[in-house]
Amino acid sequence: MPSASSSQYALLTGCVIALLLAVVTGCTAGYRQRADALAEAVGASASWVSSGKHRHRVYEKAGTGPVLRVYLGGDGRAFLQRQVVAPDPTPAEHLTLKLMLADPGPAVFVARPCYYGTATEPGCEPRLWTSERYSDEVVASLAQVIHRLAAEHAGMPLQLVGYSGGGVIAVRLAQHLPEAVAVITLAAPLDTGAWTAHHGYTPLAPGQNPAGMASWPGTIRQLHLSGASDDNVPPELQAGYRRRMQSLDPSAVFRTLPDYDHHCCWLRNWPEILARHGAEGDTRNGLTRSRQAPRIAPVAAL
Repeated sequence: MPSASSSQYALLTGCVIALLLAVVTGCTAGYRQRADALAEAVGASASWVSSGKHRHRVYEKAGTGPVLRVYLGGDGRAFLQRQVVAPDPTPAEHLTLKLMLADPGPAVFVARPCYYGTATEPGCEPRLWTSERYSDEVVASLAQVIHRLAAEHAGMPLQLVGYSGGGVIAVRLAQHLPEAVAVITLAAPLDTGAWTAHHGYTPLAPGQNPAGMASWPGTIRQLHLSGASDDNVPPELQAGYRRRMQSLDPSAVFRTLPDYDHHCCWLRNWPEILARHGAEGDTRNGLTRSRQAPRIAPVAAL
C-alpha cells in the first residue's frame, strides 16, 4: 500500500498538472489572437484553409517580387514539461510569423495541422505535434494547402522558408511541391536522430529524418543557415544531413552565422539576410535552377 506521503505527492502532482493544462488552454486562445493582431497591424490577412483532413491557419501579405515565399514555423509548445504533452502546441512568440511579416516580398505563413487553436478538432492527436510532428500526414496536409495557395498566385514559383522544426518540414515538403524552386532553413535540426540523441529526447517515429532521404529533386536549390551560438540546434548536428547531400545535392549551401543563436538575431536582421544570401532568386547565390530536371513522387503518393 502506498504511504500517505506518496499519495499526497501524487495528488499534488496531479493538481499541478491539471492547473497547468487549464492555464495553457486559456493562453493558447490568446496566442492565436496575438498572431491575428500582428498580421492585422501590417495589413496582412488571416484565414482558414482546409486540406480536406485538417484546417490550417494562414497569414498572407502582399509585396513585390518574383517568387512567393511560404513560411513554416517551429515546433511551438509541444510539451509543458519533459513528460507532459501540451494540449495545444501553438507557439507563444510567433517568430516565424514575424519573419514573414518582415519579408519585403509576397509571402504567406502556413501553420501546421492542429496548431493555432485546432488541436481539439477531429483528426488531431498529440502524436502530430510530438512523435510524428514531421510525418507524412503533416507534410501531405501542408502540401494540399500550399498547392491551393500557389494556384491563387497564378503559379508563382515558391521558396519555402522553415525555422527550427519548420525547416525539417520544409525539406520534406519541397520535393512534393511542383511549384517549389528553393528551400531556406534557419536553425533547423536537419538530422533529427542526432538532435534527439543530443538532447536525450525520445526518438521520433521512423521515416521523418531528412538525413535519411533517398533522393532530392535537381530543380530545387537549398540554403541552410545556422547560428554559431545555437544551443538548441548546434550547427554540428547538421553533419548527417550534409553528408547525405554530398551525393544527392552537392550544390546545397550550408552557412553558419557568427553571434546568432536559436532565437537571436534572425528577426532583427531578416531583410538583410534575405538580401545578402540571395533569397530573392539570385542565381549567383544558388537559389534558382532550371526546372527541367525530373521530380519525385507527388504528395498523393505519400
